[in-house]
Amino acid sequence: MVKTLSKNNMFLVKVMPDGNCLFNTLIQYLHLNNNIEEYFGNKYTFRINKGASYEKQSENLRQATVDWLEENLDYKLPTTLTIQDDIEDSIMYDEDIEDIEDYFIEMRACKHAGQIELYALSNMLKKNINVYVKESDDNIYKSIGMGNIYDKSNDENIYLYHNMCEQEYEGGYHYDLLYPKINAKIISKKKYKEIQDKFTERCSEGPVTRQTTKLINST
Repeated sequence: MVKTLSKNNMFLVKVMPDGNCLFNTLIQYLHLNNNIEEYFGNKYTFRINKGASYEKQSENLRQATVDWLEENLDYKLPTTLTIQDDIEDSIMYDEDIEDIEDYFIEMRACKHAGQIELYALSNMLKKNINVYVKESDDNIYKSIGMGNIYDKSNDENIYLYHNMCEQEYEGGYHYDLLYPKINAKIISKKKYKEIQDKFTERCSEGPVTRQTTKLINST
């Protein structure tokens, strides 16, 4: 796990604070990766816009996460606890949830997701997920140990920013996405289409130095 990240090397991609923020970050990450294209020797991608499709994808991911948890209660975590053990421990401190069944009902509705769901998402997506906060040094993000290492040999990581208590929405806890600049430059969809059209026009006029290629496949 990378303990620190330089802010100079990351895009901070903010997502909607609608109670689905963890799932929103993952949908945004997948969208960015799946739309990376190389034009004129540079890699570009664009954000998914707010709207019905974004919200539906995020909600579908929430439901799939709960499905995975329900089907893997005996799954052993790095802590040596099982998923069931971890959920039971967490609900001991929640007066509104009586048992695991209640936990899943709440999580399918609007309960804010946390470490337990990060385990599930990491396994579902088959990717490492790491969570960071601001360091006292303004140029550094520091790991807080949350997330999950799915495969130590896999260099592709999903980096999340947990901006704890920096705002009033979502009870002061909110996830945003940290996206490596080395992957691609994030531009507007309009600009992305303009570059795409220009590249297509150049291709019709004759050979170009580099062809556009899909760089990262959908998970």
